[in-house]
Amino acid sequence: MKEMAKGAYAFLQPPRMFQSNSGLIVGKKWATVIDSQTNKYQIESFINKIKNVTDKPIRFLINTHFDPDHVWTNHYFPDAAAICTTATRKETLRLHPYNLVALRKMMPEPLMSFDGAKMTPQDMTFDGTLTIYDGEREIQIIDMGAAHTISDTVVYLPKEKIVYCGDIVMIDKENRVPSIGKGSYHMIEVMEKLANFDAEQFVPGHGNAILTREEIMQKANEAVEFLLVMREEARKLFNKGITYKKAADKINYSKFKKWGDKDTLYPIIFGNCARAWSEFKGELPLGKHDKGTELEEIMAKRQRNADGTYPDRIDLGYNRPWEDW
Repeated sequence: MKEMAKGAYAFLQPPRMFQSNSGLIVGKKWATVIDSQTNKYQIESFINKIKNVTDKPIRFLINTHFDPDHVWTNHYFPDAAAICTTATRKETLRLHPYNLVALRKMMPEPLMSFDGAKMTPQDMTFDGTLTIYDGEREIQIIDMGAAHTISDTVVYLPKEKIVYCGDIVMIDKENRVPSIGKGSYHMIEVMEKLANFDAEQFVPGHGNAILTREEIMQKANEAVEFLLVMREEARKLFNKGITYKKAADKINYSKFKKWGDKDTLYPIIFGNCARAWSEFKGELPLGKHDKGTELEEIMAKRQRNADGTYPDRIDLGYNRPWEDW
């Protein structure tokens, strides 16, 4: 765990799937945690690090978005009030218990452990910006809108010039380019806004390094360039009447060679095509159709079969009806 300014820490993990980063902000009387972890081993490691730097109670837990690796161990902070956006709480409640069953089949031990993981709804929601004052410290919790997911939050410490980015920024190997399968092309505006924060240190949602302002500007420029090319190439196929399910096979991968080849980019391209089709149809992020089934199709493209093909869908328990956003 790295201290970036007095009382402001980043808990960084190796850049692997389901190994996310968390934050700790220690105030005069209490402390705030940013994002929990996937399993009991990761969260217990984080809690031990917390105990090494403070004995103050954890009063608030901020979830930057609804992905399991950021919310599944919220219950390890039973005395903290968990905070997130209204949309994030709704999506957290969608993490049906069967989701865990399916993931255990997809990623059995020792590949990944989900011991200690469970869904715990947040206690407080907000829209826009929520500010917590702890003495002279100001903690801004800002809803950036749809980006990586349907609602992504950053935590900004203006005095310390630090931003905890959640999964808007990821620097692990699996996310060299933006994945918006659960989010929106609004990610373009979000990355541009992030680059304009008056900050000097940026904590990514995944990846064991803290980015400088110059690095975040470069990351933002690369993300915007990729998404603009992605949307342009997707539009060509959409105009030909091709479905998003077939677009990832037919898209012109030569346009993406600076970011990788088809083998490495296919899962992300598939999800980004699904989002593009929703945008072209004038639908809100994640669309108004059977979003659960679509998410299961997107996740399936991250699980290649032995013969090199991909399953059509992985059942994650998202077969209940979704409310219309």
